[in-house]
Parts: sequence; C-alpha cells; structure tokens
Amino acid sequence: MFRNSTTRVSPIRLVLTGMAAALLVACAEAPTAPTLAGFAMNEMAEEALPVPQPTDEASPVDAPDSLRLVPRRWPINEDVTVSAVIGPEGGEIEVSETHFALEIPDGALSAPTTITVVAKAGDYEVYEFDPHGTEFAVPVVLRFATRSHEEAHALVEAAQGLYLSDDGAGTVLETFTLRQEGFHVRFETSHFSRYALAFRMGYVLAW
Repeated sequence: MFRNSTTRVSPIRLVLTGMAAALLVACAEAPTAPTLAGFAMNEMAEEALPVPQPTDEASPVDAPDSLRLVPRRWPINEDVTVSAVIGPEGGEIEVSETHFALEIPDGALSAPTTITVVAKAGDYEVYEFDPHGTEFAVPVVLRFATRSHEEAHALVEAAQGLYLSDDGAGTVLETFTLRQEGFHVRFETSHFSRYALAFRMGYVLAW
C-alpha cells in the first residue's frame, strides 16, 4: 500500500516490435525476460485490434515514480459514462467501448441504487465510479479484457489494481492483486470510487 505519495506516474513507453502478436513481460532488473510470443486473438476480435501508441501527454493520475499505468487495448478519446439501477439481487454494468465490466453480486446492495461507471478518456485503464463513497456488503468485481489468455496471464504477473484518492492528487490508497479469468483480469473491492491498473514495481509490458 502506498500512502501520501506526491510523485507522479510517468506515461508508459510502449515498445512496438515488428511482431504485432508478440507479448513481452520484462523485469527491469532482470537481464533475461520471459517472452510469450505468437499469442492468439480471442473470440472478441475478428480482426487485428488497435495498439495504444506512445504519448507525451501527462499520465492522468499521481503515484510513485516506479509505477506505470497499464495502457488500454481499446483507447477512447473522451469519457464514456454508463449507468444502471442495481438492486439487492445484483447485476452487471458493461462499458463496451473499453470491454470493461463491473460485476455487483447478490447481496452487495441493500436497496436499488443508480450505479455509474466512467471510463476516463485516454490511453490508460482508469475508471471512476458513483456514488462516491458507496460501501458494499459483498465485494464487487472490476473486470478488464485483454486480447488473449496469454496476455491476461502476463498482465496478472506484471500488474496490479490501484485504489486512488478522489481529491485530484490521485494518491494511491490501496493496491489489489489481479486474478485471471480466461482472457480477462479482475480484482475485487468493497467501496468506490476511483481505480486504475498499473504495473508493479520494476515491470514493464510491451505489445
């Protein structure tokens, strides 16, 4: 867990190789890195999907310098907002543009509540959730899609979920271990409201 951080996340520098379907997970301090090559496109993709490009723009949240935000496989140019009324029986909210889903299980809410998911504009996996400060009796699941089982496995090894402050500073308040589910990665939380994916200390991911 990181607290009272005043440094900023630097934008990840993507390394674009000549192999469009190659995945590299590398520990910055390791001379040799495990490589997952030739991974297959999952059933969501009928053609090659866009790869996030390098950017000189400031990363959208603050965090220790050792952390780099995970780039989206499906970048968006503006915020995408999706809302739904979810009752005690639970439900799911999907952001189709970024292939993200929020799963709310049975018993998480005591009464029907309007839940809002905002995918923040840009190249990085950052989301806001309303109502801010909502507490859940049963943890909810944040689910992120990748392009293959192998890519999801690599992301679980190299990245983590972040819970960020709502004060504009983006201080990292809590970190979460990712779990793989097919070509998705996911983590659970019991409260809202701002979350992101970032690489763990010393790791980068190039695709």
